[in-house]
Parts: sequence; structure tokens; C-alpha cells
Amino acid sequence: MSLIYATLALFVLMGMAVLAIDVGSVQLERSKMQSAVDAATLYGVTGLDINSAEVRKRVRDSLADNPMFRDADGNGVALKVSNANIEFGIWDAHTRSFTPTGNPANATALRVTADVNADGNTGMKSYFARFFGETKFEATLSATATRGKAVPLEVHAVASPYMAGMPKGTKIPFTFYEGKKGRKWDMEDYDFDGDGEDDLYDQNEDPAKWEKAIKAKKDASGNLKKKQYLTPSHSTIERCAAYRVDIPVKPGQVLYFRDVNGVTGDYNSGGQKYGLDGNEGRPNIIQSDVNGYAGMRGPLNALTGVFLTDDQPDKTGYVPGLDFSSRSARNYDELRPENKQIFHIGDGLNNDADRLQRIVVPDGATRLYLGMQDEYGFWWDNFGSIKTNVFVGKPVLVD
Repeated sequence: MSLIYATLALFVLMGMAVLAIDVGSVQLERSKMQSAVDAATLYGVTGLDINSAEVRKRVRDSLADNPMFRDADGNGVALKVSNANIEFGIWDAHTRSFTPTGNPANATALRVTADVNADGNTGMKSYFARFFGETKFEATLSATATRGKAVPLEVHAVASPYMAGMPKGTKIPFTFYEGKKGRKWDMEDYDFDGDGEDDLYDQNEDPAKWEKAIKAKKDASGNLKKKQYLTPSHSTIERCAAYRVDIPVKPGQVLYFRDVNGVTGDYNSGGQKYGLDGNEGRPNIIQSDVNGYAGMRGPLNALTGVFLTDDQPDKTGYVPGLDFSSRSARNYDELRPENKQIFHIGDGLNNDADRLQRIVVPDGATRLYLGMQDEYGFWWDNFGSIKTNVFVGKPVLVD
């Protein structure tokens, strides 16, 4: 009886041993296949700027260079992937999520999925496990790659690009002009009487108080004595600093931006809310030259950027401002701004062609800042924030 038990135990142990060999072999094959899918995805994502056919070709060319199966004659056979399993999408680095899109031109990522038992693949066959009823092992392999390193960004609406690279204590004057009849000016935080305290005036609700405050600033001819009023809480760098992007900035490098979500607005426009492209109904917003920057013209509260060298902006020469007041100017394919030239980013898309915009880093640039478009030093009254992603450098695997 002991011999019988010993024989049975031997068979069980042999079965476990050969099964372990099978499983180990399958794990090794699976690892090789995953590496092949990773390489194919990284190569495929480089074709996003061309077209979908080129992306698929590059994926399959890469897989062909790494055959995973053998035919009856011992020849290498590539892992096959259907078109449906080569997906273009938007990668959100904030949530580490992939959202499919049908257009490779506006995609920031590529996802490739391979099923070793589908799409014409022969599967990973078992050697010993088939004696226990397992003839094939299941394996679905997937990889996601982005155009470049994806960096999540959140830019608050009070961020002014005209503060970029400036030292502590920098201000952008609130510039008030008479003659804006019918417009409600919420005077909270304004300091018209110069006593260092915030005044609470409202042109519509208390016109007598308003006129009294303005009269004190007029000369004998009825003209305003000054056209600029500095107030301690208006667009100071402590409150309205530009957002510095924490990426290596290399001249000639191409950056891509892609929106995620969020809204911004300003209280003096009645609390209206805008997305990354800002208020396109007001496309001629421009801040007068300040802090060494020339004014850029573009939509209110649109996302903007500026490249800088290591120098402080107001210590270097004049660079003319750019004009993005027209839709055609905003829907560029490629932009090559100079250092200190504030430029429109918006949602990062050429919306006329539904493709990502390319922004090329200028020579000498070492820093990139982001902010919102505004005028008259009005950043202090903005609210909200925008989340976006910037993609920089070589393609990388993210999932």
C-alpha cells in the first residue's frame, strides 16, 4: 500500500513540476511579447503628426522586427494587432487616464493592445499542461505611450505673464480711464483717496460717492490729473505671479499643449466663465507695455505663455508684441515666438484643422512661464483655474 501511495505522490509531484515549467515558460514568453508591444507603441506614437495609416504601419513594422511565434517551418511570425486595437487618444497626466479620440492629429497618446489568441495570433501553447486539459494560455498585452513626457499643469486665472521673471515687489498698475459710460466698476479694493485703505465705491449704486471720488482727481479743465492708480492689492507679483513650468527648456524643442478642464472668469464682467481659449467675443484685449514686455493682443482670459532667457525682462531690449486678435492668427500650426514675446496657447489646438499646435522653443531660452490674457492690470479680479498638460521631449511609456 505504501508503494501505491508513493507512486501516486510521485505522479502528483511530476505533474506539479512540469506545470511549473510550463508556467515559467509562458511567463518568459509573455515578458518578451510585452517588450515587443512596448517597442511597437513607442515607435507608432512618432507617426501621430503624419496620419493614422503611418501610425499603424509603424506599429506593425516594429512587431515584425520582433517575431513572437513560429510557423510549421520554424519561421518567425509577428504578433498581430487589429486596427481597432491601435487607438489614438488624449492622455491626462492629472488623472493618468487615456480617452480615445478618432483623430491622430489631435491625439497626445497611442494605446496598442494585443491578444495572443485573437487577430490571427496562434497563442501561447502549453507543453505539459495540455495533459491536464490546458492547450493554450490567455494573454492580453497593452501599452500606452505619449508624444513626450506629459507634465500636468494648473494655471490660476490671476497669473499674469507680464510678471514672468520679475523680482519681488513688482506690480502691474491698474490703469483707469474716464469715459467708460454705462459700465459698472466694482470699486472694492480701489484706493482713490490715497489713504492706503480700500475704498468701496460702485458707479451704479452710489453715483454721488463715485463722482466725489473722481472729482478729487480732476484738474481745473475737468481732465483726470492722473491716468494710473497703484493700489497695494492690484496685480502684485505676490498675488499674480506667472506660473513657471517645471520642465527642461531646450532651444529647438517642440512643445504640445492639450486642455483638460477648468474655467476662469473675472468679477468685473459679471462673473462670466471661459475655457482655455478665453472670451473669443473679446479678442482685442491688450495690456500696455510693462515690466519690459510689449503688449500681446488676444482674447480675454485665454491661456498664454512666454519664454525667457536667464535675464530679467526689464533689463533687456525691446521685443515687439504679437497679435492673436484674429481667429486665423490663433489657429496656427506652428509658432516660433522670440524670447519675451507673450504668445497665445489657448486649448493647444488649431481648431480649424482639429490638430495639435507645435510651439518651438527659441534660441537662448531657459525658462517657460504661463499666465492668462488680461488688460489694465486687472489680473487681481480674476477667478478660477485651468488644468492642462504639456508634452515635451521623446515619447515615453505611461501605462
